[in-house]
Amino acid sequence: MDFRADTVQTYPIENPISIRGTIASVCDSTGNLLVFTNGHRLVDGNFNFVKNGSDLNPNLYLNPTYQNYDCLGCHTMINWGDSLISLFHMGLDNHLGFPVNLRILYRTDIVWADSSGTRILEAEDKNKIMADGSFELFNLVKQGNGKDYWLIQPILQKDSFNFFYVSPDTMYLHHTQQIGPIYEQGHSCFARGLNSISPDGKQYVRFNNKCGMWLYDLDRCKGELSNPRKVNLPILPIQPGATTEFSGNSRYLYYTSNTVVYQVDTEAEILTSDTVAVYDG
Repeated sequence: MDFRADTVQTYPIENPISIRGTIASVCDSTGNLLVFTNGHRLVDGNFNFVKNGSDLNPNLYLNPTYQNYDCLGCHTMINWGDSLISLFHMGLDNHLGFPVNLRILYRTDIVWADSSGTRILEAEDKNKIMADGSFELFNLVKQGNGKDYWLIQPILQKDSFNFFYVSPDTMYLHHTQQIGPIYEQGHSCFARGLNSISPDGKQYVRFNNKCGMWLYDLDRCKGELSNPRKVNLPILPIQPGATTEFSGNSRYLYYTSNTVVYQVDTEAEILTSDTVAVYDG
């Protein structure tokens, strides 16, 4: 879709992979597509398969019958420059029941390799295990130094967050922060929504569609959350517990159910949810 003209122009392109459960993609600085994935294999911007780019997220969901669902947490790539792209992704538990357990955090690096004078993309260090546990969906945010990143990963049903230090050549668990609130005892908070970071890098939202939503202040220099504030949701659970996203000026937070879009003014003293759109059929 091209929005540069007075009216939007669309250009249909045949996609070589099926996309249903997940997608991650990355572009260069001018917006040209470089690589994308459905959580099972990698495809370049010319819609060719990336060399060694199949069999991501090794678990039972790699059975071809389930290949659209092998990585519900596979949603972030970083373009480090003209020679390296990193994919950060999560594999599900090794079971074929309802896919609620995100277990293993992986990193896969993608490089340019020369073949007969032609630059092609090739995956290396594929499915490199960074952490194994029970997690919620992660987010990446650039650190205060403007170069490296924090990968923030909440621990499932805990009041704890792992902060991974991420750079082009290394990644490691830097520290774990414990900060409330913890989910109420007796609640099964295995369901989840997508967490988000505001464009200015100063706010982080943790969204669980069954057990609530909290807004935090984020210090990108220290890798630290503070000032947890509960967002008043109209009903629980929020079905199906989709996504959160901040407005461009970082003031307003949006989240969705399967039929409603809600808005939260993050500068309000009490964080309430206003309905801004309802599915009308």
